[in-house]
Amino acid sequence: MKTIKILCAVILSVFVMNSCAFAQEGLGNRVREMQKRRNQNPQSYISDVKNTVQKSFEFEKVKRTFLVHTPPAYDGKRDLPLVLAFHGGIGTGKQMEQTTQFSALADKENFIVVYPDGINNQWNDGRGAAFGGEPAGNDFGFVSALIDYLQKNYRVDRKRIYATGGSNGGIFSNRLGVELSDKLAAIAPVVGGLPIDKTSGKAFAPVFGKTKPLSVLMVNGTDDTFVKWDGGTVRGSDGRVTSVAETVAAWTKANGCEVKPKIENLPDKFPDDGTTLRRETYSNCKEKSEVVFYAIVGGGHGWHGSTSGGSRMTRSLTGKLSREINSTETIWAFFKLHSK
Repeated sequence: MKTIKILCAVILSVFVMNSCAFAQEGLGNRVREMQKRRNQNPQSYISDVKNTVQKSFEFEKVKRTFLVHTPPAYDGKRDLPLVLAFHGGIGTGKQMEQTTQFSALADKENFIVVYPDGINNQWNDGRGAAFGGEPAGNDFGFVSALIDYLQKNYRVDRKRIYATGGSNGGIFSNRLGVELSDKLAAIAPVVGGLPIDKTSGKAFAPVFGKTKPLSVLMVNGTDDTFVKWDGGTVRGSDGRVTSVAETVAAWTKANGCEVKPKIENLPDKFPDDGTTLRRETYSNCKEKSEVVFYAIVGGGHGWHGSTSGGSRMTRSLTGKLSREINSTETIWAFFKLHSK
């Protein structure tokens, strides 16, 4: 048990989505110590990727930091799409950049990508609880203000602003789709459901006629033991999320999509990874929106397609990381198809 706890603490400092952040109960003190050490080292938040710079502004009397990556072709004369990428619990924007490799893709596809940092390395996604203590801060207000800041200081295409994230960041992305549907064109939560309010017991779900239609792409593993396929308590916290089926149903209903999806069992390109891929597409939605769901059959908790897969012991805690899908490339290909 002691060995596993120490392993978890080490892994937490390396991985964003592919950590065992929720693998053992009672790691709160270790996590808080790790957060303190990280916050004492500014280099933990500064990227070494070319054209990625750290920026900040004060929001509600708190300094909020984030990384901004602009592609080499950015000249400030033409509006570019914007992707907001949210790290998982106990992560950082820098780790999110390393895990997803969105910056490298942005260089090829010519879009701006921003990696915000959560207070205490987590996002207040609406569950009222997160690993390592209570989440803090008005993160929805911060993201809205961040979008305004980026529109003022960069040439951003207002019709092509997107949000994605994994685990805590994926749950947060789902909630952002509900709260900021007037600003976002699409969201892509990875291994995250809709948050359930701890006090009321009700999900923060989109509402038809109230939440503006926006396109949604979801990626979830059937064998995820942290953010479980059937929903419920997120491992390591008392916060809860909806099941995958409930999350898909909420978005298809809010977008006015056809109830029956097109279901495709995609070719098994990597039989040795122990996973297969199923795609469900819900079409004929309002305002040309779309809901697409990728089920990673046999997949665990991670940014699927990432090369940051961790050790064999890490994988025994988080489950299988699929190579059948490159989450980053799949998400951007989806985003490209949708605008406000």
